[in-house]
Formats: sequence, C-alpha cells, structure tokens
Amino acid sequence: MTEAEPTCTRVDGLNMQSLQEKKPFQFRLRTLFVGTAVLAALLTLCSLLIDWISVKGPVSYRGFKKIKIGMDLESVEAILGPGCPIPAEWVTRIPGSPFAKRKGNLDLVIDGEQFYLWENEEYDSRIELGFRDGKVCDVFYSEPCL
Repeated sequence: MTEAEPTCTRVDGLNMQSLQEKKPFQFRLRTLFVGTAVLAALLTLCSLLIDWISVKGPVSYRGFKKIKIGMDLESVEAILGPGCPIPAEWVTRIPGSPFAKRKGNLDLVIDGEQFYLWENEEYDSRIELGFRDGKVCDVFYSEPCL
C-alpha cells in the first residue's frame, strides 16, 4: 500500500497545515513574553532585596538621596541628625581626579566654603556636604564595597 499525501482540511479559509506551521511561532512568542515577565519580576525582587539589606539609619544612601542642593543646614539635620563641621583638610580627596574640586592645594570631592560630615560608624558610611552662603552646594556619599 502506498502512502497517501496528507490531505489538508480547510477551516475558515486556512488549511490545517498552515495552522500547524504557525504554532511554533506562537509558542516562541508566548515563551518570550513569559520569560520577559519573569525576568522583570526577578529584577524587581533583587532591587527590593538590595534596598532592604543596604545600610540602615539616616546616614545611609537612603538618607543621602533626600539631600538636595540648596537646602539649609537645619533642613539637612532634620533628615540626617546633627552633623559635624570639619575643616577642608578632612574632606575626602581624590588627588589628580578630573572630578575633584581644587581648593588651595587640595583635590576635594566636594566644593564649598563650609564642610559638614555625617558618619555611620557601624557600616562605615559617610555623607559629606559642602555649604556656600548657608545652603548645600555639593554632596558626597561613600560606603565600603562588599
């Protein structure tokens, strides 16, 4: 007995063979959509986890993000607590950096006339602010790498 050619039945103007050819494409599209949704959910969860385990307290990156250029010292201290005035020599320096602000012979990471420091000794994080005319003019945050 010879094998007969497969017959194609027409359904709404399309034959069954063409429908079967489209299924792999639909499957790939659905898989791509589900994979993208799962990846987005995982990235969101990772972001939330990193935020949750990051440095706690007002002297943290969260506290640093609340500081805006132009704030006065009283507003900053309402967010971070009392700061410590420091001389320019104590401000973090990056010698030879194109981003450093030149003050005398110092390459400071922040600019200003007055400088204040907030430290979280438990996590070794620091927020340094430069003030000019009583307003924040520059900010710097540092914490150790993992």
